[in-house]
Amino acid sequence: GLDMHEQLPEVDLILRHLIDAQDGNDNYEDMETVLYLIMLFNRTEFLDDYRKLLQKSEQQDFYLDFLMQTLDSSWQIRTEKLRCPKYSNAVYEVVLLSKENKAEAVQRLRRYLKRQWILTLRKGVITHHDLKDDNYRGFWCIASAALVKALKLDDTELKDCKYYPRDMAHFC
Repeated sequence: GLDMHEQLPEVDLILRHLIDAQDGNDNYEDMETVLYLIMLFNRTEFLDDYRKLLQKSEQQDFYLDFLMQTLDSSWQIRTEKLRCPKYSNAVYEVVLLSKENKAEAVQRLRRYLKRQWILTLRKGVITHHDLKDDNYRGFWCIASAALVKALKLDDTELKDCKYYPRDMAHFC
């Protein structure tokens, strides 16, 4: 229930913790979360640390490279492969569609939010052990907000999607 600006100190703590914990771990979910938080809360002061982690990562991923390139135009996409295709295929499709047809990209994102997102909470890579191990992250699909922001999509069609955090997409 806090205003987005009131959450910035906590976001900074989360980012610092995730970046520090990531050094040497190469955890895809955490790498993705860091990037989303940097994008959504405009925390560019963490971008250099993230860039170093991404450069050191042995497992390259198109999706993370693409999102990084939206923040840093000098970032080179190192692969066309997805590291976790089962999880990231839908968001990857949104990225690809956005290059030719932004309206269709929004429709694909809408279908993902309405039909697929909740399933990832039950049996996907995102929450693999979360419910059993008390690591529940909540229902917000922060990936959708990050994509809307990064791809400059019109999110009018997403307003009625209950898992879409519109306030995050429009912050800063």
